[in-house]
Amino acid sequence: MKRFTAVFLTFAFFVAMAAFPAPQASAAADYSTIKVKLTTNNATVLSMSVKGEYFINENGASFKGGTLTLRANLDGTLSVSHSGEGELYTGASVSIMRAQMKPSAGYMYFNSRSYLGHFNVRVLSSGFLQIVNVVPLAHYLYGVVGHEMSNTFPIEALKAQAIAAKCYVLTCMKTGNAEYYIGDTSTDQVYKGYTSSNTNVIRAVDETLGEILTVNGSMLCTYYAASNGGETSLVTYAWSTGKGTNAGYAISLDEYDLKNTMSPIEKVKIPINEAGSISRALYEMILTKAGAVIGVMPTGLELIKAVEVYSPRYNDVTRNMTRVKMRLGVIAGGYLYDDIELDFNVADLFTYGVFTNAALRTYWGEYDASSGCYVIYHARWGHGVGMSQRGAQQRALEGWNYRDILRFYYPGASFSTIAVSEPADPVKPGETPDASEVPEGVTLTGYGTVTGNVNFRKGPGTEYESYGKLTKGSRIPVYGKSGSWYRSVVDGYDGYVSADYVDFVPLEGSTPAPTATPVPSPTPEQPAILGTGSITAKDVNFRTGPATSYSSLKKLARGTELTAYALQNGWYYVSVEGVYGYVSAQYVKLAQAVPLPTPEQTAKPEPTYSAEAGLVTRSGVNFRADASSASARLRQLEKNTGVYVLEKSGNWYYAAVDGQFGFLYADYVELTGEKVTLGSDGRPVLPEEPKPETGKGITTGNVNFREGPGTSYPSFGTLKKDLELTLHALTDGWYRVSVGERTGYVSSKYINVTVALPEKESSDKEETPELTVPDILGLGQTTAKVNFREQASSSSKKLGQIRSGETVTLYSLSDGWYAAEYNGTRGYLYAKYVKMIAQSEEGAGSVTPEGGSSAPEGETSSGEGIQLATGAATGKLNFRDKPSTTGGNVLATLKQGEELKILGETGDWYYVLYNGHAGFAYKSYVKVKSSGSAGIARVSDTVAPIETRTTAEVNLRQGMSTSSKVIRLMPSKASVTVYMIFDGWCFLSQNGTFGFAVTDYIKLG
Repeated sequence: MKRFTAVFLTFAFFVAMAAFPAPQASAAADYSTIKVKLTTNNATVLSMSVKGEYFINENGASFKGGTLTLRANLDGTLSVSHSGEGELYTGASVSIMRAQMKPSAGYMYFNSRSYLGHFNVRVLSSGFLQIVNVVPLAHYLYGVVGHEMSNTFPIEALKAQAIAAKCYVLTCMKTGNAEYYIGDTSTDQVYKGYTSSNTNVIRAVDETLGEILTVNGSMLCTYYAASNGGETSLVTYAWSTGKGTNAGYAISLDEYDLKNTMSPIEKVKIPINEAGSISRALYEMILTKAGAVIGVMPTGLELIKAVEVYSPRYNDVTRNMTRVKMRLGVIAGGYLYDDIELDFNVADLFTYGVFTNAALRTYWGEYDASSGCYVIYHARWGHGVGMSQRGAQQRALEGWNYRDILRFYYPGASFSTIAVSEPADPVKPGETPDASEVPEGVTLTGYGTVTGNVNFRKGPGTEYESYGKLTKGSRIPVYGKSGSWYRSVVDGYDGYVSADYVDFVPLEGSTPAPTATPVPSPTPEQPAILGTGSITAKDVNFRTGPATSYSSLKKLARGTELTAYALQNGWYYVSVEGVYGYVSAQYVKLAQAVPLPTPEQTAKPEPTYSAEAGLVTRSGVNFRADASSASARLRQLEKNTGVYVLEKSGNWYYAAVDGQFGFLYADYVELTGEKVTLGSDGRPVLPEEPKPETGKGITTGNVNFREGPGTSYPSFGTLKKDLELTLHALTDGWYRVSVGERTGYVSSKYINVTVALPEKESSDKEETPELTVPDILGLGQTTAKVNFREQASSSSKKLGQIRSGETVTLYSLSDGWYAAEYNGTRGYLYAKYVKMIAQSEEGAGSVTPEGGSSAPEGETSSGEGIQLATGAATGKLNFRDKPSTTGGNVLATLKQGEELKILGETGDWYYVLYNGHAGFAYKSYVKVKSSGSAGIARVSDTVAPIETRTTAEVNLRQGMSTSSKVIRLMPSKASVTVYMIFDGWCFLSQNGTFGFAVTDYIKLG
């Protein structure tokens, strides 16, 4: 006798559900199975190795062993086929049922994992397959506990994990008819199917299956994470909204988490009031921040006198701080700047590369008297709420049992119980269940067919507990009716099922009839002919309706000729030798290789088809009329020929090439992942190009024609006076203009506008002439009161007088005059009254970077900037100022093969440089030729270049770290173009060289 799944919940489980801090479940909720959405990596075709026996719930087709293939069709349906049984089913969705529920009876293997339970499959609107594993509670927990922890963890830690994972998933169950309750990644909790060798995991789950945690009678949603960094957190601290209350949780120091050597943690030690060494990244960060305070870059670090990590992120926490204070002395220009106060965001320690683990979330510090150092910690992998998995592991290793572990991490919770029985085997559609055990005093009145997955309850009402669920299509004996509930016996269990979900046939007066075979919609008497064609495979079913659930009239041989009249849900309605029926479209080849028509399409809009772009990987590939090497060859394709793939048929792609449709062998095509919309002509449908709105102007004198909007950009040459220009846009005092076929920039001061740009384009600002900033010689000091002049001449205009002893920045020396800067003003000083402050012997100070040298190894300027990624246009390509075909301007149009530089990517667009200008290019028309030395970054769709200056001397580096190689030292007020900003670093160019610089020294607002 088969046993039926039942989940019996004690009274304590059902009380006071309103206090539930997680998504609520009613008292009548059925927790016998868990619905898990499995990761499929956007698959449209998926093969599953089968061990054991399974059947299709929709039509009862069974299979055993072999390989099961699921395929998404273009019409939104999916097809199921088996390596031994052939075509099993086609429909909008399918339920694949396991014949026997015990783990030893077999499994489905895919994604390198073995799965127990049943599978609900459908095609999403995106065309990808969605697979939901419907699995008994215990079997689900086998696949969670073994991967959230490990089979090698102590058994008491595994038991604690089993209870935490169980309470979490049960509180995630929203409604009984939800498609799925939870995913299989760490976003929810990791689930990787069944591993029979995980004996410790299985034991931990089985021995605690009846235990749960409750708060005030309601099940607790038990959050947990890898580590907490030495202190637990609260629900409302980790998630500001939507995750419930803090009931059951508390803030506590967790030294066991820190004691576990596997807990991820970073730390730095800083000597206080004594000589010593610190990490190079910390050393350079301190000098950089000190330089921002005193206005000159220090050359050494004298002493660090005090450090404090402070300002708690939340109330009552001690190991989650937000700021750092330091008091220290530095050496700059031969002088000691003492007692400098630094106060900065603690996250700067990560930005500057002092810490490097981006997954850790909290910072805190403490003074270590034994070493005389202040220690700063970077810790916590995860949100820190509830159980620390590393803390639980360490506690179990030191003798704690699972109940004490859970009491520490969920101090406000109590233990309660549920009773769980073994899962029952499902009843195959059309089979009559065993009715040998009939309740006394009742009579068999008929049979019923279950019309949906429905609860089988202990009594005639939803208030009664459910034994489990009857699957759609199951046939049950009926022993009378109580109100709107039929009484039945299934696998020895006496229970009730709602009459709303049963097609009942009485025993007396009629014989129970099988479910009626659906009849296809009537066909018009004189249907319009869609085309003539033939069968492309052997033994193809010729069916009475458009689905595998319809009966087969006969098998059609390969090459059988037919006439097609219509396409319905992936099936052609055809006639063969005067007989009408349906054939799956994947086995039909019409005489003309044209795209499949869209059903019920209106006459006005031209049909479009979804396709994926690809490239032919070798030369001489045959493009054929049919999915067969014996079919006619339409043409041969060369390597790198672009194709648009509509669908896959066996080992062949159905594709469009230069407007022609046909088939080519899939092994010779590399898909790019770019989605393309094709018209009926087989060519991409491109958005209509907006017509540029322009103005006209005339040059008022001889003027430079530059590559960009500023004097720092190279000049194409000089435009003569009275030359007519086409004006495209005005930005910061520069017109973007075109002369003939060339586009560039001209200062608005030298243009007389004859036809104005549209008002919305105007953004005229007064041009600020750009000073050429020579290299800095160093610092100087006036030796007497001296005149500060506009030019290097005593007859030049006097800007003011500078007192004796004042510090000035010196840029160059020529004919007895220094080009200098004082209080932000540039001018000239007579060299006789200025002395250089010696820089050649700069002190390193008492605190040095690890390695003993104040100058980082290899810190001399390399001169080698970052190499950008490169690409080329695969066809005519518009270069735009925005990542959109509407609302922006076309800056230029590239011909096929023209190259550009790639800065980043956003959605379907590349952020690129072309002829020195930044803009956007549509990915589908760009072939990436090299990824450069920095790769292709992800950027926002609002990214735009910024023309600006440095605010002080700053290194241009090859990476986003102060330990990265220096390309050059950029002087103060150097002109730069910032293209992207990342967490405290700018990616920019200076004099044509690309690299990274700290944002602290770049004027950004």
